[in-house]
Amino acid sequence: MLKVMTNHKYPTPDDLPDHPLFSTHGWRYMLRMTGGSFDWEEKCFYQEGGDTARLSVQAHLKNYDDEIEKFIDWIMPWIAAEEGSFLGYYIEESDQVPAGPVYIYKK
Repeated sequence: MLKVMTNHKYPTPDDLPDHPLFSTHGWRYMLRMTGGSFDWEEKCFYQEGGDTARLSVQAHLKNYDDEIEKFIDWIMPWIAAEEGSFLGYYIEESDQVPAGPVYIYKK
């Protein structure tokens, strides 16, 4: 699914995973979105090698359907990191003013 979410050349599969993320409107494009209020470019890097994969995302999206939280919930079991490890952060908008970062740790 990460290939589909990070590269527009991959078609959307007929059978989507049974997770709330995949019932949201923007799941397919959320890792490649632009259009938020922050001044930086969208960047998405995904690489597979052997039995591992690497993902790095910097995207602008309106989190209307809690796509960010649903994505984190969906991908968390697949992340090979020790519990409590820092994974990244996201910044929420509140009336066009950044509310500060929300830090993400391995559960």
